[in-house]
Amino acid sequence: METTAPWYDDVETDTPTVDVPPEIAGEIVRIEKPYARDLAVPRLPLIAIVVAATCWYGVGLLLVAVLRRGPVLGGRPSFKKLRTGPQYQVTPVWVRDDGGYTELEVHGHLSRHALARTDKVRVRARRQHRRDLPARATRIVNLTTGRTICPHRATFVSHVGLGVLLQAGLGGVLLVWVLASYVQHLLTR
Repeated sequence: METTAPWYDDVETDTPTVDVPPEIAGEIVRIEKPYARDLAVPRLPLIAIVVAATCWYGVGLLLVAVLRRGPVLGGRPSFKKLRTGPQYQVTPVWVRDDGGYTELEVHGHLSRHALARTDKVRVRARRQHRRDLPARATRIVNLTTGRTICPHRATFVSHVGLGVLLQAGLGGVLLVWVLASYVQHLLTR
């Protein structure tokens, strides 16, 4: 009895995908189980945002204390929580085209029914910043079902939140105003 080799035996998975064509047309061969990946958060912009937001938060606490009414202002996420960064879902997908097999990653939520094995697809792919990772699918047109999928992941702005960014903007204006007033005071002495 003759056994056939699995479809992925001729694929070198240890070497990174160096040149990925910007558009890949082929058939989905395999959809692997999704997993979570952390998004790195840059430390210096995060520190600046937290310091500026804390200044505005302090002004709000001062106003609540002076007026002696209303509840204390709502809580914010801690620096440690903001530093860890958001997680996003990564789904590895293998596509067979004329040139062989291509491994792609779909970032963000992907519905179970959006893609299936043997679906004919046209994928727009981009190389990722890290060279050891396969290309990222930015747009998937499922020719079998007629659906277009544009996956996206969490960003720094969505992770920090609009409230903290607004507080940081107002706190930044407050810090610039206080610093300008102090410099003007030193210059007029």
